[in-house]
Amino acid sequence: MRAAKPTIVTVDAALADGTSLHGRGEIAVRDLLIAGLGDSVASGEGNPDRRSRSPTTASASGVFLGSTRSEYFRPGRAGYRGNKSCESQGAGTAADRTWGANAARWMSAACHRSLYSYQLRTALALAIEDRHAAVTFLPLACTGAQIEDGLFKQRAARECQGAGKCATTVPAQLSQLKELLALARAPGRPQARSPPLTIGANDLYFSGLWSPTRS
Repeated sequence: MRAAKPTIVTVDAALADGTSLHGRGEIAVRDLLIAGLGDSVASGEGNPDRRSRSPTTASASGVFLGSTRSEYFRPGRAGYRGNKSCESQGAGTAADRTWGANAARWMSAACHRSLYSYQLRTALALAIEDRHAAVTFLPLACTGAQIEDGLFKQRAARECQGAGKCATTVPAQLSQLKELLALARAPGRPQARSPPLTIGANDLYFSGLWSPTRS
């Protein structure tokens, strides 16, 4: 069935006595466009499409876990600092190659967008529960985004997956949304609804408000 246009459905049934029944109905499908905006809370940070895989060899374990092998993996233990967004995954040191082979995988590595984000799962639930709705979801949220650097301005890409160069920045989410809404206004296109938005945690430095040393 096509969205934004009524679909005519007919049913014919032959009965045992030789008579027949004819039914006709019209089904209207609502076409919904949902654009998800925000920071890591919205993008799905912490829930990658494929979690990171700890190497099993002693040398690789040393690269990832250092001398404290009983604790969970943190990139800092391997000496990773700053933005790793545009390094080749197939070259460099042994640590770089190990990182490329075992790091988590994302729907969008530049923004750590995941199929398990609450925004995407909400759009999916809406599509499943409402049989008369065709849902188009546009994920724009990006980990590390702030109100200024992220929503209104471009920001640095989180990382790059795959060999070769990649874009070092991610366009402003509102700029992307403006372009997409211009396309949505064309006849027959889905109409945009109020977008889900989660923003502000990075402006408040939320990650620094809690310390594992506190009780």
